[in-house]
Amino acid sequence: MDYKKIDKKLTKNIWNLAYPSMISFLLETLYDLVDMIWIGKISKTALAGVTIFTTVFWLFTFFNELIGASSVSLISQYHGKKDYDRTRIVSEQTISFKIIMGILSGFLLFIFLKPILGLYSKNPDTIKCAMDYGYLRIFFIPFMFASYSINTIFRCHGDSKTPMQIMTIATIFNIILDPILMFEKVPFIGIKGFNLGVFGAALATVLSTILTVIIGGYFLYSNKNNIKVSLKGLLKMNRDIDKKLLTIGFPSAVENFTRSLFLAVLMKFIAHYGDAEITVIGIISKLMMFAFMPLEGFMMGGSVVVGHLIGEKNIDYAKRAADISARLNAYIMSVFTFLFIIFSKQAFMLFSHDQNILNIGVSIAPYVSISLPLEAYSLGKSVAFMGSGYTKPLLIATLVPQWLIQLPFAAFVTYGLNLPFKFITFSYPLYDLTFLIIILYFYKKDTWKTNKVTY
Repeated sequence: MDYKKIDKKLTKNIWNLAYPSMISFLLETLYDLVDMIWIGKISKTALAGVTIFTTVFWLFTFFNELIGASSVSLISQYHGKKDYDRTRIVSEQTISFKIIMGILSGFLLFIFLKPILGLYSKNPDTIKCAMDYGYLRIFFIPFMFASYSINTIFRCHGDSKTPMQIMTIATIFNIILDPILMFEKVPFIGIKGFNLGVFGAALATVLSTILTVIIGGYFLYSNKNNIKVSLKGLLKMNRDIDKKLLTIGFPSAVENFTRSLFLAVLMKFIAHYGDAEITVIGIISKLMMFAFMPLEGFMMGGSVVVGHLIGEKNIDYAKRAADISARLNAYIMSVFTFLFIIFSKQAFMLFSHDQNILNIGVSIAPYVSISLPLEAYSLGKSVAFMGSGYTKPLLIATLVPQWLIQLPFAAFVTYGLNLPFKFITFSYPLYDLTFLIIILYFYKKDTWKTNKVTY
């Protein structure tokens, strides 16, 4: 068997699915990145407030992940089996269920937002900025969840170009709206704006998200891309499929929630040092999220390919696809790590020119990024779990290093030894190394190869 030809074909298949997804994810992240850049021009208080809200916000995306991870496994495997009727039904259930989860998520966040924000800052201006930005986004969470589902459906059907085109339109729309809605005079061109501040940034993001749902929903409903959903199917719940969506996705959702909860707790430790440190971590989080988007593209492409191959009962090829995804991820993140360390000052200056923020950011850049290629490699391997629906390893690989290693280390540094802020960041390489070890352990056990989610 000529494995070189096989690997070349698999790499091509992954790339064909990955690069449009990669661009889509980059554009999606660009929403928040552009928001942060413009918000930084208002004040560092506004930047800190939005950072705190975003930290709290991601806690409540648990409900999105509950359906999201399982939908990738089910849709891609049914598509691989050429069971197109089941593929359509799962696609419909995914959208409907996500909207319900979005309503629940928004309701809970509306109730708990203000009390949670008070845990991070006693500065009323910071809290006001967080709420001005956050309340509007809360009410449109169902649209955000629905947009994720629509893009996932296209990708799992093997069409990753349509989501890329939709996100390109929406991102350009968002970039244009941001300064018009935020400032009294639009920077660089001097025309009159609406002067809505951080609320304007939230409004631009919300309107852009609604646009993605309208365009994507039109393509799905009109069968423009040979992917058909019906209004009747969207309104009718299927108990068997809904149960599968919940049970398969639960470990991944818990993993997502515990990751977000960990970041929320870690942010509380960081808040011990002040608003400048909160702002620095907020900037780093946005930059890292942007850097991981190409990896998300390869993970989406890899997991869909793995799902299709498992549906075809071609396990050996599925394993090789996961190995290829891991290598590609590691290469990309190595390049980013090198560039981020070398040009960290320039990266932070996109958001703020405050000298204190720049000094703190540059000083910790090597510690938070040096081991990222290890995490990237691990995530590449995890496409085997995502494509097969065996999501438990990702939960364990997140829980153990974050809650048993990284968080105790950060707590001891902050409150036990009362060391300077940068010592908290030494915990990041500890996390990445432990994450790699756990992922490789489960990958080599081969349980994922026999996991079945379709029927």
